[in-house]
Amino acid sequence: MSDEFSLSPTRRQLLASLGTGGVLAGGVAGFRTMADVVTPIAAQSPQRGTLVGTMTGPTQGLHFNLFGTSSADIPAAMVFDPTVKYHRGRGEFIPAAVTEWTVEGETMTLSLRPDLVWDDGDPVTARDLRTQLLLGKTVDDDLWEYATAVETLGEKRLAVHFDASYNPDLLERIVLGDRRLFVKHEYYEPFLETLRADGEIAAREELMAFTPTSMGEFAASGPFTVDSIDTEGIKLELNPTHPDSDSIGFQSYEFRALLGTDTGFQALETGQVDVIASMSTLPNQPIELPSSVVQVRIPDYWGLGLWPNHDVEPLDDRAVRQAIAFVIDRSAVTQASGRETNQPVETPSGLPASAVADWIAQDSLETYVDPDNEAATDVLSRAGYTREDGTWTAEDGTPLGFSISVPEFITDFVNATDSVAEQLRSFGIEADVREVTFRDIFAGDFDVVSGWWLPGSIDSTHPYVAYRFGFGMGMVQPDLLEYPGLDSTVTVPADGNNGSIDVTPQDELEALATTVDRGEAESIVQRLAKVYNADLPMLPLYRSQYTSFIDTSAVDAPAEGSPKFQITWPPHWLVRTGDLHSPGWAENEASTPTETVTNTPTATDTERETPSATETETTQPTETATESSPSTPSETATKTVTPTATPTDPKTATVSETVTNTPATTETDRSATESRTTTVTEIPTSTTDAESEGGQNTQDSTDGATTTNGPGFGLLSSVAGLGSYALYRARKRDG
Repeated sequence: MSDEFSLSPTRRQLLASLGTGGVLAGGVAGFRTMADVVTPIAAQSPQRGTLVGTMTGPTQGLHFNLFGTSSADIPAAMVFDPTVKYHRGRGEFIPAAVTEWTVEGETMTLSLRPDLVWDDGDPVTARDLRTQLLLGKTVDDDLWEYATAVETLGEKRLAVHFDASYNPDLLERIVLGDRRLFVKHEYYEPFLETLRADGEIAAREELMAFTPTSMGEFAASGPFTVDSIDTEGIKLELNPTHPDSDSIGFQSYEFRALLGTDTGFQALETGQVDVIASMSTLPNQPIELPSSVVQVRIPDYWGLGLWPNHDVEPLDDRAVRQAIAFVIDRSAVTQASGRETNQPVETPSGLPASAVADWIAQDSLETYVDPDNEAATDVLSRAGYTREDGTWTAEDGTPLGFSISVPEFITDFVNATDSVAEQLRSFGIEADVREVTFRDIFAGDFDVVSGWWLPGSIDSTHPYVAYRFGFGMGMVQPDLLEYPGLDSTVTVPADGNNGSIDVTPQDELEALATTVDRGEAESIVQRLAKVYNADLPMLPLYRSQYTSFIDTSAVDAPAEGSPKFQITWPPHWLVRTGDLHSPGWAENEASTPTETVTNTPTATDTERETPSATETETTQPTETATESSPSTPSETATKTVTPTATPTDPKTATVSETVTNTPATTETDRSATESRTTTVTEIPTSTTDAESEGGQNTQDSTDGATTTNGPGFGLLSSVAGLGSYALYRARKRDG
């Protein structure tokens, strides 16, 4: 699209001026037309306009304390800066609020962006991030299963101490992944005092009651601040104190409160909104959108799978579980789900598809592909089962069968489960479907559950996290899926079916968490994949994808298929980078933050971009920064990303940064040849002792506060019953 200035009206503005879509069919009461909110074209700033997106309504009770259960999660993506972002195409973290991280032994050191400030002008400090991490104890943050203390090392540096030396790639996910920097210490330290004095329960109760809605009740670290909240949505205004504000091509960002998927698509189709960050199509209901609307699909690390109850006959028999896998046509199940964004799992390995090629040899695993009734018959017959009059029975004559429980309100799960049951019945296994609530599932009274087979966050991209969940350790409650093989010796086929090997998953997981040797890690993962594939603690069926929607008649955006879209969510992240902006917005080249990045082509979930073999990401003072894409963990357990600085004065420095990634295509993540120039206060790179801030002890540990182990990369153990999984995913998604 042209970057030249233009006063041509967008499709949305034209529709508004004509009164199109004043009331959406099935829409929200009181929903405004664009005529109500769009400034007349002649009066608009030629530089920046208003971006209109969506959020799930209603807005009543929403707030900006992200520890709470009713936080405004979607608008918060623009109000608070992420610590880092994860590029789902390249499979690597990109610095954001945290620009440098180093793991050495049992300590991870973080450095905050030097020029990052709150909207009131105060610097974002290590004290703020430390307060946020410590308060995570009250909401069962996974970090506190491993961390023992958090320590400030100066205004912009922080150290997290652990109870052992852990794999650096794993610590990236535990400490940095899926976090937004939303805690300014002056607003949240009273809760920290309660935590120290009275323990987690008391602190949690106070923290949950804190529901800030207006600036001054909380602070913004991101490029937008909250202007207003009403029944129709939340309006944000550009934050001029943010160091990237000059690169942002919108003056305001409105999030319309919509009820239901159909309402969102109607709003997009009629030009009432410009973008939708993440929305799934309705099962078996194809949508027709204007040709100008680009659909962006990004791997989401979860999907539908079967959880067998290993304590119930006949699911306690490996032969039965394998027969089920052979019988089920995963492609047919995926199609039955009704969502075109779902994709069948190629091989049950326990890992998301984008991680499989990095870790295991797929040809060493049983694919269970293309329904293979002959293989299913063989495995059951060898286990002593027989088929009479079309029905399989055990040796004592008991018919082979079970019930499959499925959450009643997840339509594609129900559709897919019906397909599974029908296929099993056709083969002679009696299977019926029970539509139940989450509360019924959590009670543990089930034979098989149709549920998610991965936690659904970027944590899942590390095998340790994926297999903890896959072997039943990451559930809402620890005994929900008890896989007896976890702490037992499991015998599985060796590579090439050349004999067998004995594996104890619990021991392998412990070794995987701490090793820094890539070869050792791959060997461990291969053995865990063998157990998962042969013993089938779960049976993955299909994987899901995010879908974002961008109306390119209303905004300028990267070309369809661009790798720039591979960071969640594009309608949020690309606004920050300046790649999504008002039509014809003229960038100020002298002040626009710049990153020259060459990427590989947009990756699918099954084929991720190939990074370079260089692990260390570094930027040294007075030199041009080069960001190399890692492919294997460093044996020195160190990863560094630092902004360059050329000191010209004891107090100030000019920062000039050019970042180049592994070349693979001519397309860049930002416009080529841009440059970043920012004046910042020089920060000491290290201190010999932990420095006190405001007279406060800067090192905090679990001492003095009762700490409950978190869910282990899964779901919030503090929440039970209906909706807890949805709550977890709302918190963990890194949009």
